[in-house]
Amino acid sequence: SALAVMLTYLTTLKFIRLAMRGTGPEPQRPKGGAAPPAGAAAVPAAAGLPWPELVAHVGAVVGALMLAFSDVFWENSVEAEVYQMMSFATALVLWLGLRWWEEHEKKPTAGPLLLAVYVMWLSIGLHLGVGIMGLPLLLLVWLVDRKAALVFLMPFLTVMLVTMGL
Repeated sequence: SALAVMLTYLTTLKFIRLAMRGTGPEPQRPKGGAAPPAGAAAVPAAAGLPWPELVAHVGAVVGALMLAFSDVFWENSVEAEVYQMMSFATALVLWLGLRWWEEHEKKPTAGPLLLAVYVMWLSIGLHLGVGIMGLPLLLLVWLVDRKAALVFLMPFLTVMLVTMGL
């Protein structure tokens, strides 16, 4: 469950950077850094982070900690069942999809997508709920690169049909 919280932090950080930038996976850093508010200039200067980056990290930490200490996640984490592994596999599939997007803008590749499908296949043995992550992953691939979505559609449909059949 701790790994799921870590992946939630990384995923939330990517989404916050995406929202701050507008498009793409990496944030735009201001030239020379933005001016800090009055009375708080010492903290970011000491940390060496510009204000937008500091806000992104704090927001991601708060989001990950809110997940970690929520009632449902906490109860699933302390039980000796499959739910903590399912939450880790779900977070891993989402993070791999975002990682694919980040790498695809630099050089088209299918490595993270294939790993995400592999994780979904392995997770069928844990819990069938991880197979549902294929729909958002397919939507992400379709929005980023339609040609890659057609190639990715066949393994995804196989996972979904096996999941529905079981």
